[in-house]
Amino acid sequence: MAGLFINLGRHFSITVHVSIILCTLPSPTIAVTEKFSDDRQALLSFKLQLSNDPLGALASWHNDSANFCSWQGITCSKKHTNRVIALDLRSKGLVGQIPLSIANLSFLTALDLSDNHLHSAIPYETGGLKRLRKLNLSMNSLDGMIPAALSSLSSLEEISLWNNSLSGEIPSNLSRCSNLKFIHFSSNKLQGRIPTWVGTLPALQVLILSGNNFVGNVPDSLGTTPSLTYVNLGQNYLTGGILLNITNSQSLQYLLLPYNGLSGRIPPELFNSSSLLVLDLTRNNFTGAIPSVSSVSSPLFSLTLGDNSLSGSIPISLANFSSLSVLYLGGNNLVGSIPDSLGMLQLEKLDISINELSGLVPYCIYNMSSLTFLSIGNNSFAGKLPWKIGLLLPSISTLILQANRFEGPIPASLVNASSLEVLDLGVNSFHGLVPKLGTLTMLKELDIGANHLEGQDWISLSSLTNCSSLVKLLLDDNKFKGSIPESVGNFTINMNWLWLSNNNFSVGNKFKVT
Repeated sequence: MAGLFINLGRHFSITVHVSIILCTLPSPTIAVTEKFSDDRQALLSFKLQLSNDPLGALASWHNDSANFCSWQGITCSKKHTNRVIALDLRSKGLVGQIPLSIANLSFLTALDLSDNHLHSAIPYETGGLKRLRKLNLSMNSLDGMIPAALSSLSSLEEISLWNNSLSGEIPSNLSRCSNLKFIHFSSNKLQGRIPTWVGTLPALQVLILSGNNFVGNVPDSLGTTPSLTYVNLGQNYLTGGILLNITNSQSLQYLLLPYNGLSGRIPPELFNSSSLLVLDLTRNNFTGAIPSVSSVSSPLFSLTLGDNSLSGSIPISLANFSSLSVLYLGGNNLVGSIPDSLGMLQLEKLDISINELSGLVPYCIYNMSSLTFLSIGNNSFAGKLPWKIGLLLPSISTLILQANRFEGPIPASLVNASSLEVLDLGVNSFHGLVPKLGTLTMLKELDIGANHLEGQDWISLSSLTNCSSLVKLLLDDNKFKGSIPESVGNFTINMNWLWLSNNNFSVGNKFKVT
């Protein structure tokens, strides 16, 4: 049994264990030419048919080399000597079409040509590789349709065609590849409906079809098999609701359906799953209340429901997700206050911005030392920030409190939050002097505009010149005074945003803000 590592994005990765099971279903026969009678000649032809090899990856492939099994990217069989079983030329900068001579490597079980500059259609002849179990042509510029001839690959277990320009529908006869465990077709131009048969593949563990033009419903067949662990259908044009089978799956660990047109209420079963680790329903049209959580043994660690039309309050029972580290509820119509129960969690990321929440922010939120990202902007929260907030949140890198009703001074302890990259306190009622934030050398964005902050001269802000990574500085609509020295021109040279308006600054003749 072999382990397959799947990199799924920035935060998540899973390991799928793959066992080899040969398919016995009949399939169409693809004729393979006999022009190259052995694998050595097939490889030399492969090299000749490419347009360019700028990195010299195939430099060892030449006619006077005795042992082609030692050529770069080649693995030969131990049992059948001089028969190539794996061709791995990923990330070699190869240019051209996929050479047709690939079909003459009849013992090939793994073909990886990913991350090159291959173009045009996937050759029909690829369907002649009867022993192929792993096919990876991702990250190229391939176009045209997925060849129906691939249905002849009856032993196929993994197929990765993501990040190309493939179009058309998924061929219906791929259902013959009943040993498929891993399908990754994301970031193409595929269209039509997601076929029902994908949900009935008995061995399927991972299905990734995100970033295409699929329409229609999420197939009701998904979740009917006990092997499915990962589904990503995000960034399509899917509509309708989430159907029963997938919500009741006992094996599903990752369900990602963001950036679609799905609607209706979120099924409560998803919030009480014994297997689900990640649920992402961002940017859809879901309505109604956030379901309650009755299970205290849920393993869910990431819940993202942002940019929907959810209403009601934040359920107290979310605290039952004891493993939760990511909670995104921003961009909805939530009302009420932040429940104190959230303080029971060890969240790393919390986003409840752009809602209709109000009241005081519970101290337990500021005291959540695990937080690296906190965004509660564009609500109606009030009160003062804890004076030691910078000590309470030692790992915070993004702190967004903009467009609320916070008041009082900006706590000087923020200078201790040395990981801060984004600090947005704009559009509130903070007053007094600005702390010397120059110790925050990682700071990239600072917005303290539209408050009641004061300063008799630029000296009170001069420490910001130590923040060499700043690209956004918003000081507008405050009560700052004094002359801006000409040396500030050097400090702002790499800035994309610099807002100083509606203050009482005087600017030197040689200092220009462009």
